[in-house]
Amino acid sequence: GENLEVDFEQLEELFSVPVDRQAANDSRRLNGGVSGVDFHRRRSSDRNQEIALLDQRKCLSLSILLRQFRQPVEHTVAWLLSSRSQDENSDNQLTANQLKELLKNLPDSNELDRITGYHGDPERLDMASKFVYLLAQNKHFASHLEMLLTRAEYQAQMDDVLINLDSVIDTCKDILHSQSLRDILHLIL
Repeated sequence: GENLEVDFEQLEELFSVPVDRQAANDSRRLNGGVSGVDFHRRRSSDRNQEIALLDQRKCLSLSILLRQFRQPVEHTVAWLLSSRSQDENSDNQLTANQLKELLKNLPDSNELDRITGYHGDPERLDMASKFVYLLAQNKHFASHLEMLLTRAEYQAQMDDVLINLDSVIDTCKDILHSQSLRDILHLIL
């Protein structure tokens, strides 16, 4: 094989952006060793950094679900825990699928311990963690959400039962009024 020598200095000269080294050094010295652009990113991210108490997948799923409500997390939690969340006259009634998704993404026992043990400012939590933190203030939040799911699925299940019940009633009426069944029973008995 042939040895190929790469001239890195020439590559750097061709493809790098020229930097005013004196200005970059002055900026780093003034900002504690961080360049100007990085300094602003770091300063703003320190102030606005959100704390996530849930795993990344749950955070993402809950955040997507919560954005559908188009209201602050505090209002969503209060609405969910109130009896108005499943009123038939309510404009923003939860669907069974939304409730299933919510129940699927509830925290496990370790995450719940981490959330209930959090004593910092709830405003620093990310949307999903804040939602679960506020929801966990009610001891029976999981049971309440399961009740909401049962309530949401109730009418659809009852509609299915009524269709089947109508079939059974019609069949019973047909049997009751069947002349051929009467004739067979008369012969047997």
